[in-house]
Amino acid sequence: MFPPESVLIFTGIFIKRLKMKNAYKLFLCLICIVLCGGCNSMSFSPQESRGADEQAPIWGLSFGRYDSRGTLVQIGPKRWEYISVNEFDATMQDHIMFDLDVNVEVKKLNNKSLDYKILNQIQYQDDLVNKLIIYNNLNYAVLSCKEWQLQAFSLEQFCTGTMPHINQKSVNTFGMPLKIRVWLPYFNQTLTLTHLEY
Repeated sequence: MFPPESVLIFTGIFIKRLKMKNAYKLFLCLICIVLCGGCNSMSFSPQESRGADEQAPIWGLSFGRYDSRGTLVQIGPKRWEYISVNEFDATMQDHIMFDLDVNVEVKKLNNKSLDYKILNQIQYQDDLVNKLIIYNNLNYAVLSCKEWQLQAFSLEQFCTGTMPHINQKSVNTFGMPLKIRVWLPYFNQTLTLTHLEY
């Protein structure tokens, strides 16, 4: 788009060449000034510029008795970030990052800052993986988990440790997550993130 100054200069040259009466010249100049001034003052947030059909998907989080709704954004190849915001004071309520191997990093949950991570450490046998649980920069536990197994509508991973449990993930045909369900040993609770709507 042309800057407003060049549009005004162009309009002035155009009006002189047409040799119109002064009233018409003034009227056309005012219209150009109003239109150009409006172009500069318009701004769009990234959400508005995406259009109504491309809004960030709505996700639900459940953790014991706690539930929230937020958005999921892809932050890297096969890596996502879930964020929910408190509607009353616009503060971040939940902040969780994960990938498709269900390496999970919980930075904030239920408005409480956390430093909780579940990381795939090593694969020590053909079908077993160690998952390292880190809480406040301390190695809290190591879980022994089997490789992901295909079930009816999801992939499941059986893990042993202080409490045997099953992690679960579902993806669409494009490899985008639809649901993850992971046991958080320190809290003895299951964290579930589920795609709700677009």
